Amino acid sequence: MDDYSRQPALTGVSRRAKLLIGGFVVLWGVVLVVLMFLPSDPTVREQIGIGEARQDGEELVEAISEDLGRWTEEAVELEDSEVPAAPVDEEPSYRLYWLPSVEESCKVTPVRDSAEAVWEFKAFPENSREAFDSVEDLLVGEFGADGNGFDSSWSGRTDRYLKVNLSLDEAEGSLPAVSGRISTECRPL
Repeated sequence: MDDYSRQPALTGVSRRAKLLIGGFVVLWGVVLVVLMFLPSDPTVREQIGIGEARQDGEELVEAISEDLGRWTEEAVELEDSEVPAAPVDEEPSYRLYWLPSVEESCKVTPVRDSAEAVWEFKAFPENSREAFDSVEDLLVGEFGADGNGFDSSWSGRTDRYLKVNLSLDEAEGSLPAVSGRISTECRPL
């Protein structure tokens, strides 16, 4: 009775063929290691540092300001976190207010210091519905945002992993407003 389990896997193969197979296996391993370390686009937000995320956020802030500028008379950067009340009985003042940007510390991992940058705005545009829809279109079209929208709110993420929340307030007795919040979420320093 023959015992096949004790025979080497490459029985009957020449020494040269064995060297070629071994060389191919080593070469394939090297190719895989090189491909693993080649630069590629980030696939999760933790791969983008707070500095780069802050730049992405500032670009988005600028684009939203420009977009809402079509429905507002001026943009105002506030020094505190209080948006002035919009008078209803007087001539409406179509303004875009940007609250001061805030950066808070957080932890991506228990041992890695990180930070989160946040920008908030409130706009009293001439046509709030069109302004809201336009900002949503800007996010989806120019910033690759993917999110969920309802009649008066939208929430999602841009292709650079910025979290954005929009809301439309058309409450009776007040000037209609579009407000939003942009967050880098927790990013490594």
